[in-house]
Amino acid sequence: MFVVSLNYKVPLTEIDRLQQTHVEWLKACYAQGIFVASGPKRPRTGGIIIARGPREELDARLADDPFA
Repeated sequence: MFVVSLNYKVPLTEIDRLQQTHVEWLKACYAQGIFVASGPKRPRTGGIIIARGPREELDARLADDPFA
């Protein structure tokens, strides 16, 4: 099990532009059984993901995140 802490490195306007694509990516990761839980940080500086499975698989999926 892994806890992933994501921090935005671009302005929120760019995050907002990619939000829907990011949500679709999250849904696919849940459907594949990789992600257990996720949500935004407060204040809005990034997000947290709880994931399971091999580290290499998680790293590959994280690289596909539109926010990456």
